[in-house]
Amino acid sequence: LAITAIHGGQEMESFAVGTVCAANGKTTLQRTSKTGTVVISIDAAGWWLVRGTELRRNADGTWKSDFTTMTFYVGE
Repeated sequence: LAITAIHGGQEMESFAVGTVCAANGKTTLQRTSKTGTVVISIDAAGWWLVRGTELRRNADGTWKSDFTTMTFYVGE
């Protein structure tokens, strides 16, 4: 599965994308390429979760975050 992470119309280089497979508990964490793309190996049937969170530090020392998730089912 190829995914491109985009924020504000721009591809997100080095954005962490995680996956979880509900069927076997396997998790992965990969970073996107210069073009914002990551390729995920879907190697089991069942429910999958894809997730990503962008953290940004504010000038006052607090943090702001944006997150995204996607779930999908893979048949046998």
